[in-house]
Amino acid sequence: MKIVNIKYITFGLLVAICTLSSCVKEYEYNEGALPPDYEEVLPVLPIDTVGLPTNLKGYSYIIPRVHTSDGRIYVKGNPPMYTDTAKYHVVSVPYNLSDTTLFDLQSYYASAVGKKGDDLKSAIAAIIIADYKGVSYGDARYVLEDADNDPVSGDTWCFYNEMTGEAKWDSGETWNREHVWAQSRGLRPEGGSNADNSTISIASDIHNLKAENPSVNSTKSNRDFESNADADFYGTHGVYSYVPMTSARGDVARIMFYMELRWADASGLYLDDLSENSSNSGDGGPARQGRVSSLVDWHSIDPVDPFEVRRNNIVYKHQNNRNPFVDHPELVDHIYGDKQDVAWDGGVVYSIN
Repeated sequence: MKIVNIKYITFGLLVAICTLSSCVKEYEYNEGALPPDYEEVLPVLPIDTVGLPTNLKGYSYIIPRVHTSDGRIYVKGNPPMYTDTAKYHVVSVPYNLSDTTLFDLQSYYASAVGKKGDDLKSAIAAIIIADYKGVSYGDARYVLEDADNDPVSGDTWCFYNEMTGEAKWDSGETWNREHVWAQSRGLRPEGGSNADNSTISIASDIHNLKAENPSVNSTKSNRDFESNADADFYGTHGVYSYVPMTSARGDVARIMFYMELRWADASGLYLDDLSENSSNSGDGGPARQGRVSSLVDWHSIDPVDPFEVRRNNIVYKHQNNRNPFVDHPELVDHIYGDKQDVAWDGGVVYSIN
């Protein structure tokens, strides 16, 4: 396993200018690294702290700046970060939310290193199950206020179509709790009832819950995720399929991969390559979702961005487990892609000096 160090950039240093050329020289790119790609160079843009709230809760934010010619975000940092798809995503450096201690990702995944195929899948599943502590479905509302918060605008980020809602839970007026893996696809107990606020269950797993605009949540319903021939299309297509905006597609994929690993043994969740109607699992239907081939594509099209890194840290703080596909995007290839017969070497881990 290789460890790559990133300079820790605090809010107090946001006004400092780090030239693009110097950042590139200090960074050694490795396949499977996170962030994923720095080959195209954008001009250095000025850092602007206007509009940033004063209470940053101890996080280390780097201000994203939109490149006016093509809409991509350029983020000052070492290495410089780019995200091709998101318009408003915020950025942080990965670290433990104790605010003082670097989280040791190397040790967290150590038991899976050297494994491949089903053995790797089982090892990763065991890691994210071992110390899991759920929160109630009611408490999840307030975790999402933080996890899906945009610290620049102060609003709540609704990711399927890049909308925002009120900063605080408003009883579902501007955003509610979206189950990315639909409740009716295996998350309901026998009898088919939805989650209630007092319950800790598969349906309250925060990794699978996202703040979402109520009308968009309703439109998505329990549809499968499936690519459309038009790369720019988003919304429902066909009878059973839904496509979010490009900036949410990789996020969706990594959540779905997490859910299958975390809950396959306990609740029978599984991904397949179909797009079809499925009866509610609480009524005896399959606990399935699809299409896995589209999800694998989306993982590549919309790589892990620092918004997901920050969110993964926040969920870990409350739930004590992580989404491995955010920490190690290359695991998608080893578990769902063309490297299933290749032993995982532990990937790349980022640490902070």
